Amino acid sequence: HPSLFHKASDLGMKVVYWSTLVKVASGKLTSQQKDVIIGDCQNKNGGSIIYITSDNSTSNTTAPLCEVVGMLDEFTFESLSSVARDDPTMVL
Repeated sequence: HPSLFHKASDLGMKVVYWSTLVKVASGKLTSQQKDVIIGDCQNKNGGSIIYITSDNSTSNTTAPLCEVVGMLDEFTFESLSSVARDDPTMVL
């Protein structure tokens, strides 16, 4: 929400909005999670930020990240710093 973004900027906080949140259990993606990621990427014209997190601190997210890269071969991957700007005025 824009007012949340503005207030966070006033407080000196950095904010990133993601379009897809995936919590990985057992170190691998489920078929439902894969479908959600693919669907979200196909529905977003401006791009998708996929946030992959683990259900516990000992779980590794490397394999799920590699899996996402492998299944989205028709998309271009960029680093967040290349596609998002620090713009508290919200002028894009």
